[in-house]
This record gives sequence, C-alpha cells and structure tokens, in this order.
Amino acid sequence: MANNCLVGIDIITASPEDAERLYENLKAAKKVADERSEGIFIGCPNRYLFDADPVRIDDTLFISGWVKWGFNDAEVWQFLAWLMKQAALVDFRMTYDEGGCLLYGEYRNDMKTLTDRYLPQDKFPTGEGEDVDTELAFSKHGVTRIIG
Repeated sequence: MANNCLVGIDIITASPEDAERLYENLKAAKKVADERSEGIFIGCPNRYLFDADPVRIDDTLFISGWVKWGFNDAEVWQFLAWLMKQAALVDFRMTYDEGGCLLYGEYRNDMKTLTDRYLPQDKFPTGEGEDVDTELAFSKHGVTRIIG
C-alpha cells in the first residue's frame, strides 16, 4: 500500500482572472474526480491529488490534499507545466510531509528557479509526543537543492 503524502500548495498567479480560471478548472476536475471516486489528475502520469478543495483569494490559490507517495522532481515539473497551461503563474510553493518515509520539505518555483528544501532523514526528530517538532528541525537543518 502506498504512503499518503500530505501536500499544501500555494499558487500566486499573474492576475485575479488567471486565478479564477485556474480555480474553476480545478473545481471542474474535482467534480469529475469525485463522480468517479478518484483523485484530480494534475498533469503527471499516474499522479492524482486526493481530498483537495481549492480556495481562491484574489490572485492566489491554496490547495491542500494528499497524493500516493511523494513527488519526484520530474513530476513536480510536469505538475508545474500543467498549471502553467491554464494560467500565468508568479510563484509556486508545495509543502510535503510523508512521515512514513521521513520526507518533509517544500518545492518552490519563483518562475526563475525550482528548488527543493527538505529535511534530511538523519535530522528527523526522534522523540515522542511534544518532543517531536519537525518544523523546528526543518528550520534548523533544512537543505536546499536547486533543481533548475
């Protein structure tokens, strides 16, 4: 069985009109996905976004949901290309958290450079309960990779 990777996606578009177009496209895709009891296709082969309800505020969209397994770099590029076919983007940020595989971080694209800032597996907190603060470990030990 696949691990669920929680994702939080913030997309800033070039205009409120672009945001509205993308929002409407995502809502329509979600409607179709819900009717079929599946996730929203997001531009990558075999990659779907589940339990995602987009929220639009002015020129920005916020999406939270989950995917099966974490993204790889090629899939993030495909997802971005799929989004950019629908709207002009200014900034893209996708946080990911797949605790079962010790994956935690964020992809970021300012439309110049795509980066992946992640928490190395050997830096994950090992405590229990309140002693586990992944965000604090991420802020202290996060590593940034430039993808392109």
